Amino acid sequence: MSFSIFTQRRFKATGIRVDLGCGAKCRSGFTGLDSRECGQQLLWDARHGLPFPDSTIKHLFSSHFIEHLTDQEAADIFVEILRIMDTGGVVEMRCPHSSSREAWFHSHLTRWNEERIKGIVLGFHGRAASGEKHFSTEKLTQEGFELAFILRIKIKK
Repeated sequence: MSFSIFTQRRFKATGIRVDLGCGAKCRSGFTGLDSRECGQQLLWDARHGLPFPDSTIKHLFSSHFIEHLTDQEAADIFVEILRIMDTGGVVEMRCPHSSSREAWFHSHLTRWNEERIKGIVLGFHGRAASGEKHFSTEKLTQEGFELAFILRIKIKK
């Protein structure tokens, strides 16, 4: 079955919930997506785009994924997230805070903190023309060594 037929059949409806970079522990009630075979629903490398039609995702969750991307890959992922998220959708991510020892692990290619997230939100908000989607920050907290953030997708009117 070709990829385009698969996505049309599997993801025709809106309101999908995705666990991006789920690994072996996909969040309950979510469609798991990872580039390594871990028993998840979708085997896909997100660095090549996200395999969902526009405006179909209701909730995107990701834990300890984004820090494994380069700066350019992370920027590209946020463009893709904005494309696939439905209006009012929630993006919930966790990653090591840049001030933590964990942020500097060899496999972590990007560092994340409140200012970086605010820059992403402002960057998309500043570029959004009337009627386009943009992010807004709903929750941004440091919890122990983690940076936890929730972004909501909105339509700028």
